[in-house]
Amino acid sequence: MRGGAPLMDPTFRLDYYLFNPLTGLSLTGGKPAASQWRIGEAPWTPSGMVVACAPIDNNSAHTIEVGTLVEDAVVNVMYGNVNGANGGLQPTGFNAPNGQSAWQWNTSGQNGSALLNAMKTCNFFYYFGHGSKNSFGIGPWDASLPNSIANIWWNDITTFWVGQTLHDWPTANFPTNSHPYRLVFIDGCESAGGGLPAAFGIPTGQFSTNFFIDAGVPCRAFVGFNDPVTINLAAIDAYEPTLQLFWTSWLQNRSVHEIVTNCQAQPNYRLPSSAVIDGATDMFIGSP
Repeated sequence: MRGGAPLMDPTFRLDYYLFNPLTGLSLTGGKPAASQWRIGEAPWTPSGMVVACAPIDNNSAHTIEVGTLVEDAVVNVMYGNVNGANGGLQPTGFNAPNGQSAWQWNTSGQNGSALLNAMKTCNFFYYFGHGSKNSFGIGPWDASLPNSIANIWWNDITTFWVGQTLHDWPTANFPTNSHPYRLVFIDGCESAGGGLPAAFGIPTGQFSTNFFIDAGVPCRAFVGFNDPVTINLAAIDAYEPTLQLFWTSWLQNRSVHEIVTNCQAQPNYRLPSSAVIDGATDMFIGSP
């Protein structure tokens, strides 16, 4: 279990115990006498989904294949199955069903700024392309300018800018989640290895839905990878059945753990073994 047992994680909940000062024995049977959600989070109802991808190299044929992959396996599956305008999918004006391709970085002048604006209105997110422990986008990343406007505009979106846009600061001195996400899948290298889950308002570590239910907030989960991910450039479209299985299974009330496990067991272009779930591993579409 990553991140320790849920009740011992101070990021999201604080438990209070009562003991007899003479005997040292618990006065509540070893259970918390009271619990407090340590992050300011107003009630919210999940709606809207951001779907995006980015070129993986300078080969225009590969760029088209990536857009078609995400269109067929995500946009065509999720359109109309998420509450919100534009079939529930953002950015507006893109991600229409049976179109030419999904929203793609640097296509028709699209950039990270447009993606950040779309993220303000949604609670679901899927991205395919290059990633790192604390960013995703077209790269390459300039480590000396991790939060620069130039990086946001043209190259990538960093953990800092996700948190800055959504105002999710669960590890700050005064923690708050102003716009948490329900389900995030960043399909890129090392995306689960840093601060991206927390920037989307999702705790790092594996928990059950009861952890969130007991705290009185909606369940949530993040899917990413701990290691670099290899892209088969000769058969990008071979990943389509696995990616399509992920989202159709979500709509069929499968848990995130079951979905990831089944996608890792596909006979061909399977989900890499380094895939990891942060948040509620047993969450499904009907979870509170």
